Amino acid sequence: MPGKDETPSDESEDVEPNPGGEGSTKRLLLVGVISAFLAGLADEAAHWFIQFVVWLYEFLVSRL
Repeated sequence: MPGKDETPSDESEDVEPNPGGEGSTKRLLLVGVISAFLAGLADEAAHWFIQFVVWLYEFLVSRL
């Protein structure tokens, strides 16, 4: 068919990225804050887990 050579245009080509990358900077900052918060929680959880293991060990040894 003679008129069918045209390729359909991709609509995503019309979307322009944010000027200055403001959205990606905010997203990276948010990810960094959340990661730091979760790292702090993990550190506290590890500390209290070790405290529990020490307490359990002392409890069991004192019963022997």
